[in-house]
Amino acid sequence: MIYVASGLFRTFMQVIVGFLVLRWIDPGDLGQWQSLLLMSTYLSILTLGTTSAINRELPYLLGKNEEDKAIRFLSSVGFFTEALSWSFVVLSMAIGLFFWSMNWYKWDFCLQLVLAAINGAINIHTNFIGATFRTSNSFQKVGKVQFLIALGYILLIPLIYYGNIGGYIFYQTILSLLLYLGYWWHRPFKVKYQWNLKALKEMVRVGFHLYIWNYLSTVSKSFPRLALVVFANPYTVGLYAPAQNVNTAILNLPGLLNRILFPKMSFKYGESGKVHEVIASSFRWAWMIFGTMALIAIPLTFGIPYVFDRFFPKYVESSSVAIVALWAGVLYSVNSIFQLTITSIKAHSELHQLIIMRFVFLGLGILVSFFMDWDWLMIVSVSALMAEVLNIFHGILILRKKLKS
Repeated sequence: MIYVASGLFRTFMQVIVGFLVLRWIDPGDLGQWQSLLLMSTYLSILTLGTTSAINRELPYLLGKNEEDKAIRFLSSVGFFTEALSWSFVVLSMAIGLFFWSMNWYKWDFCLQLVLAAINGAINIHTNFIGATFRTSNSFQKVGKVQFLIALGYILLIPLIYYGNIGGYIFYQTILSLLLYLGYWWHRPFKVKYQWNLKALKEMVRVGFHLYIWNYLSTVSKSFPRLALVVFANPYTVGLYAPAQNVNTAILNLPGLLNRILFPKMSFKYGESGKVHEVIASSFRWAWMIFGTMALIAIPLTFGIPYVFDRFFPKYVESSSVAIVALWAGVLYSVNSIFQLTITSIKAHSELHQLIIMRFVFLGLGILVSFFMDWDWLMIVSVSALMAEVLNIFHGILILRKKLKS
């Protein structure tokens, strides 16, 4: 309960700060920073899937009572990701100084570039430690960290008010660092990280495959913003920020639950090897989360236009886009459970099929939306919503077929 409650409290604070950002920062400035942040997320590909392997194999091996093997893998991946993170921090600072000294970019852009890369580097090791929280007791510790981060959202607000976009950038960087330190302090496996090439190769073998397909899934999820970065301009990306904030906020609850459900599914499959038990429980959770999310989304649907018109006049033209993104998030919460279920039972071919069809459905959505003579904001938002609807039916079909096999 502490974990979920703290997560919801953190989400609430995140939403408040997100709206304050929209009120105080111009869309163009916000769009440039978010574009750099989006690019920095691609640094995670250099982990070679090792975090994905730990996320999948750690509970599975513990379920099979192979603890020594699990710890050996954990130690080697911990060494690798920590070294990778610090390398990125040093390298980004060197590159930023070089760009500035050569007068290729202004100093403020160079600083944003460096801080975006540092955020990405911090997140690499934070994600690794986060993947090691597997038990109810360890999630209680995560709950304490989330409460502190939520308080940080409030206490650091003056940075945004007085510093505008620069203050907001430091605000996000400080919070990323605090989250990493909190996870590191409460990490459930306080083992010494050691270089073990054989164990690392095994984790790359297991995890790179998972990472690539989960990465493609993430790309499909971030497609609306990515399409705007490529085809539109920073101002349009900035106008999409409210929709992004709403979508991120609505997905926090299923995200919190998924972090608990996935290790339980993997542990159960490792312990019993029975596919039908895992799938049956996933269906129950999927419909429960959908009902909960819909009850949250309905009042927000009616409230968003008033809130935008009253408090965020700079973004009023994107209020309808925010509503579409809201419901896309509701539907994605169901699809995320289906994808976790398929991953936990090691149904690799079904995972490939599921993610490939996400892109096919996105393409169909864009094609249909393009002929509606909408602007890019509405095109990418509606295409994402249509894709999520089709993905739900496809996910149900795959899991029911797996039950019969």
